[in-house]
Amino acid sequence: MDLHLTNKHVLITGGSKGIGLACAQGFLAEGAKVTLVSRDPGNLTAAINILTAHYPSSSVHTKIG
Repeated sequence: MDLHLTNKHVLITGGSKGIGLACAQGFLAEGAKVTLVSRDPGNLTAAINILTAHYPSSSVHTKIG
């Protein structure tokens, strides 16, 4: 599916696990740049490891909030 998200920026709150992480994977697969927000630094680190393993050339940023 092409959602025309290449080089668009998506902000996902609660993006370190569950539905938020699944959304991040979908947006990265579509070529979007993603920023994840989470209250838990440990979950955020785990999410970054997962996303960069599957999408090594993608743009993923984080914010602890």
